[in-house]
Amino acid sequence: MASVSGPSKRSTATALPVERDNKRMRTSADDVEGNALNSAVSDEQLPSEIESASSVPPTSDMTEAKKPICATLVRGHRPVWAMKRQGLCDAQPYFKAFEGGLYSKDNTVTGLYISKYSEPRDFLGRNVLITCVGGNRDVKAGTRSEEMPRNTSMVKNSIGLPVSVVIGNQHPKFKDLNLGPLVPQNAVFVELGTFRIIDVWKEMVQPKGVNDPYPVWKIKLHTIRTDLKPWYWIDEQVPDDTTSQVVPITKEDNKQLCEEQECSVCGKTSLKVFANSPWVCLQEKCSEFFKDNSNYLDQNGSDGEGLRYTEGFLNKAERYQGIMKGLPEELPQMFQPLSISIALGGTQYGTEKELRGGFTCPSCGCCNSQVYWDYNECGNCRCTQELTPRPYPMHKIENETNADIKKLRKRLGSKYDGATMSMVKSHVTKFTKTADNGSKLFIYMIQGQEKLVGTLVLERPTNSLKKSHCGADDLLDTIQNEGAKMMFRRNPSRCPGSSSELLTRHYQSNWGVQYDFGVRPIPSVPFTEAPDVVLKSLAQLTDAGKRALEYSQMIALKEQYNLVDGSTLMNQYEPYNELLALAYRETDAIGWHDDGEKQVKGVISTASLGSPGTMELCMKKARDKPVLKLHVRHGDVVTMCDTRLQAHTEHRVGVNGVRRYAVTSRTIDIDYYKDPKRAQKLGTSVQQLEASGSFPVRARDFSYGNTALGV
Repeated sequence: MASVSGPSKRSTATALPVERDNKRMRTSADDVEGNALNSAVSDEQLPSEIESASSVPPTSDMTEAKKPICATLVRGHRPVWAMKRQGLCDAQPYFKAFEGGLYSKDNTVTGLYISKYSEPRDFLGRNVLITCVGGNRDVKAGTRSEEMPRNTSMVKNSIGLPVSVVIGNQHPKFKDLNLGPLVPQNAVFVELGTFRIIDVWKEMVQPKGVNDPYPVWKIKLHTIRTDLKPWYWIDEQVPDDTTSQVVPITKEDNKQLCEEQECSVCGKTSLKVFANSPWVCLQEKCSEFFKDNSNYLDQNGSDGEGLRYTEGFLNKAERYQGIMKGLPEELPQMFQPLSISIALGGTQYGTEKELRGGFTCPSCGCCNSQVYWDYNECGNCRCTQELTPRPYPMHKIENETNADIKKLRKRLGSKYDGATMSMVKSHVTKFTKTADNGSKLFIYMIQGQEKLVGTLVLERPTNSLKKSHCGADDLLDTIQNEGAKMMFRRNPSRCPGSSSELLTRHYQSNWGVQYDFGVRPIPSVPFTEAPDVVLKSLAQLTDAGKRALEYSQMIALKEQYNLVDGSTLMNQYEPYNELLALAYRETDAIGWHDDGEKQVKGVISTASLGSPGTMELCMKKARDKPVLKLHVRHGDVVTMCDTRLQAHTEHRVGVNGVRRYAVTSRTIDIDYYKDPKRAQKLGTSVQQLEASGSFPVRARDFSYGNTALGV
């Protein structure tokens, strides 16, 4: 089910069947959008070259109002914008570069981003855009190297094709654009629209303060409709002194329409591109390239002003030399209809890899990442879309698991024991045991420099245990059917709060005592307010954690292992007071990390629910050489014993199916936060932390094996 609502936190409105089939819900903002676009364009007919493209019905639903066409918005959708780069990249398919200024697919450029780092003679005119191929930049020196940027050949391969262009708010011309009511002031990234790549050539530039000229590869683009003005353009615009080409194109320039001349050295012709300087050869391999009388062309023209392009060159709509590709029938525009991932009667469950993208807000045009597990929310206007994934059935989980097992048996043969995919014997020794409850234990003794740094125990329960109260099946069913109660969301993993902020690939929620990890602490909900499934999970994890520690201690003593300095392996079990719940979509993962925060003590247990996955362990500073790789199935509980294991190793987790959940419990040392500065970082007190880890009376209703909570 999907529905769209306004600024309220969550919407409970139910969409009618016809609305579910539609891919976009009309909002009052559509009328504002239509009026704003209408003021920017004329009613002229489409050129024949793109007439068929513009007549293709828009990809949004049939209730969407038909919008006027302008120079760059050739399909009639509004321009999109974003506050965060990841939101922009997640919400549409044409520009998905989290770094850099170019995005391509199949060796073809589909998106360009222009912002702070411009070069002399970069130009943004009414229907013409000139920018540079990025790369090879020395930011500190303010120059570029002599080599051709690696993306240049890709740009050349795209000449004649459409490309979506995004401008950043640090671009010198950004403040001169007429963004009107379509884009708010908090926009950092704004879609200018669809352009066509016309030509690529090499020049020499020399910005102020730089001693010597250096090469750049320029790109010229035209708006798709050159007979109309773009939505952001003001015809009376005064040239901006911060841009490189500050002199308006004059009538004198108009007389120099695409003059060309043959080079006396290389014998090839080049256009005269500058209005206020002599002709120069633009053949990049020629010894006289960009030279006048054997010296590089002066960056100032004969009139004392900076070099400026002729109007004829700017307006030339054909590639000077070589083949120019034709426009495709369907032209891109960044606006994407509000998708409904769970179509009525469909076969998808909501966490498939093709559904993992972001969305364009139909109300304000803001591009957003998916932040919440069960609904979308626009970061600008708070418009929401219900998006609760359908429960992923057990038979599909079993099919995924059996497919993995078949592949592993084929690859490993008799070496495959059901859990171990690979193991470096110089670092890992394996023991297998059968617990009193019938579970099979894979116990891995991890060594570094001939000392035991800790153990990793994988417990595989019997089918009857998985089906028992608080067993894996019970946990999975409850989480899937009451997903909203788990409050899953993605949190910042880099540059929190900035336009460059990146989110975790997986979804998280924290319960009990607050666990301070990552780039910014995430809030935690006290156990007294937690849904029952959190308490059920704690019962199972406590039972497995105690058993893992007991068997690890027994083997360490029997085999007379030499423990690493500072080992906590032989310490008593410390009751868990925290639970971190994670939800994974298809292809989600957690990269290399450790759980070695100073406030964590005791053992750490994780139950795997749903699709199978892999867990790898490596020694610190040797990520390219994992010492252990495990096949983790639904119901498996992995426990890491000894805090020194976190100091010497790292681990990562991948998902091999459509949906996986993991619940992990730790013991947070409350005494660590008796230092007021540490508690202040979390915005809490020691008393509040202690209270948040206390079990409610109802916790006594939940038991697993020999463990009952609150008893």
